[in-house]
This record gives sequence, structure tokens and C-alpha cells, in this order.
Amino acid sequence: MTVALLGLDLGTTTVKAVALTPTGETICTSNSKPIALHRGNGHATQNGDEIVAAAFDAIRLLLPDLPTHTSIAAIAMAAQSGSVAPFGADDMPLTHFTTWMDTRSDSIVDRWLEDGTGLRIAEVSGWQPGSGLGLSSIAWLGQNRPDIFNKACRYAGVDEFVVHALTGSWRANTSNASGMQLMNVHSAQWSQELCEVVRLRTDQLSALTRPGESIDTVTEPPAAGLERLVGATVVTGGHDQSCHALGLGLTRQGDVLLAAGTAWVLTAIADHSTPTDIPAGMSVSHHVAPGRFTISRYLGGHGATAEAVRQHDASGKALDTAMRSASHQVEEALAEFGQVTSLTMVGGAATDDTWPRLVAGAAGVPVRVVQDHALPAKAAAVLAGVGVGIFVDVDDVSLAPEHSRLIDQQAEENLS
Repeated sequence: MTVALLGLDLGTTTVKAVALTPTGETICTSNSKPIALHRGNGHATQNGDEIVAAAFDAIRLLLPDLPTHTSIAAIAMAAQSGSVAPFGADDMPLTHFTTWMDTRSDSIVDRWLEDGTGLRIAEVSGWQPGSGLGLSSIAWLGQNRPDIFNKACRYAGVDEFVVHALTGSWRANTSNASGMQLMNVHSAQWSQELCEVVRLRTDQLSALTRPGESIDTVTEPPAAGLERLVGATVVTGGHDQSCHALGLGLTRQGDVLLAAGTAWVLTAIADHSTPTDIPAGMSVSHHVAPGRFTISRYLGGHGATAEAVRQHDASGKALDTAMRSASHQVEEALAEFGQVTSLTMVGGAATDDTWPRLVAGAAGVPVRVVQDHALPAKAAAVLAGVGVGIFVDVDDVSLAPEHSRLIDQQAEENLS
């Protein structure tokens, strides 16, 4: 009997599923139905049961395309970072998950930045304080819903809840835990100091594990139609941005990823880094590749801005100005990262060559443009393979993107 490795990408809109062969080739893919996002008055929340149902839906849709005599050896997940929910004694969520888009804790973050708490949070966690992250969301709950805060026995992210639904175990990973802002990035352990900021105990958090480590085995079908999951090993996954970098082969010092969708985020890979090594305004996380880190800077909502300008600018001049301004911001951020050996661009702004040419010209390096929305899930499947020994490590397999092209840095000169 042949085996397959299953990867999930737990996004804020859908869950993507991918099955890979032991050589890293794609067998089949699927997408769940959309996950509802509840918004209003600063809220941006999602129902945890709907997230689990979407994960199971994506797997269920995948299974008919998996050959009959192929068993699922292991499963791992890439997941959105920062989303958190409180759980009661029955291991069920007491509220919806507060997502990274939630802004209710803005005033709390402002106060931390004013009184110096924010600086200490960044020094210990590696991430700049912000609304919609675990620490600030828990702080908001403690101040505004003490009834729920006092009932909470545990706080966990979306991937932890799905792992629990599959195995009954609670496990977090060091890649995604940075977004909770409760982990010490130096020691890769939960920080008692940060927990005390929001009156938590470290035993109210899931056990931390490195990406690519075996957690537990699925012993019974977690839902109807998922009988083929029985016997599969659940393996620790990672942050979706970090998994995306792995899927693109970005694991070496100097590799840089520009995620250019509605929001733009620039992420560089570093072999060794601590929060004291990086420029102000950037955040550091553990990469899913062992011994390496990701250093990220949020550049703003350039995709959303460009779309708004496009609708009201018939001449195109304002749009050109907005695009060149965004490209210049990329150039400035890259200068702070230091030596850049490769720059890869993904997202809506990379659909045609216009914006990649501007970025290449501003950055002074060729830009590799990739369109493959399944890469985070594929990288999660690689981590699953590492967890069961099919791959020695994450560098043991190379994932070929579906669509890739190279834009030379000289191309920008020919635009006008």
C-alpha cells in the first residue's frame, strides 16, 4: 500500500487541503466552503466549530481523489497567527475566536506603548504589540468580560483546536506561538513574565512543540466520512507565512518574501536572530525550518489602496504614484534587512508584471513571481513527512510552484 502526506492551510476565509506523495509530488487538492467572519464595532471573530468543520470538509472533499489503496501516513497544518479563544473545563470554546483583524484592544495597546510595557513585550516575544494578537485580545477579555475570563481554563489558537479535534491532545508550535505574544522568542518557551501582563498562568496554554514533531495518532474517525484518517499521525505544523516561505524554498539567510495582497508584508529569513538584532518596527518568529527565523515588517494595505485609487483615477496617474510609493517602501525596508540574495513576490499584486517590475527596479534584484495558493498546505504536508520520518528534514524535498517567472531588475527602466 502506498502512503500520502496531508497538509492543511487554516486560513481566515477557507481551509485548503493537499495530499503529497513521499517524493513531494501533489496527488490532489481541495478547498472548504467559506468560513464566516463576524465583524462590527471593532469585532472580527470566527466560530471555532465552523473552523473545525471547514478543516474536516476540506479533507472530506480531498478523499475521493486519493487512490483507494493509498493510506494517509501523517497530517500537519499551516495556520493564521494571533487568533485566540478561551476554553472551559470541557475543552470547548467559551467565545468565538478573536482574529488578527479585531481592533477592540487598540486602547490597551496604546497604553502599553505609552507606559513602556510595549517595549518589554517586543523584547521578550519578538513581536511588536498590536490589536488582534493573543496577548492584547486576552487583555481585552479580562477587562471587558471578566465572567468569561474567570471561567477560562485554557487559551488556544485555531490550529490547536483542530489538533485537539483530531487527537484529544492540546499542542502549540513555536512558529505560530509568536503571534500569541506569550512566548519568549529566545528560549522558545511560554513566558511567565508575559503571562503575568494579562493575569494568566503558563499551564493555561498548550504544550509547545517544534514544527515537524509527532503529536499523536488519530484513533477514531473525528467526523463522518473521515474513516481513512484513522491511524494517521498528527504532526506539529506552523505559521502560514512561515509555511509559505518553506513552500517557496525560502530557508536561507538573505531570502526574502513579499506577500503583496490586500495587505503587504515583507519577510526575510535569518540563520540567527534575536529581537535585539532587528530594526524597530519588525517582528521575529521561529521559522518552521529548524535553527532559522523569519523577520517581518508590515508595509500597509497597499493592495486595498491601489484598488480604491483604480476605481477613481481614470488617467492612471494617481495609481502609478501609489504603486511607485509602495515599491519605494519595499526598497527602504530591504535596506534595513541587509544583504538580500533572493526576492520572491506572491499575491494579487503579482498577477501581472507591472508591480513586480517596479519592485525589482526599486530593490535592485530580480523578483521571482509565484502563483500557487496551495504552497502553505504543501509545506505543512512536508512537515507531516518530517514528523513520521519520510523526510529527514524540511530541506529534504523541493516543492515546485505551479506558476513561476523571473522579472529582471532592469525591466523597470522600460516601463515609461
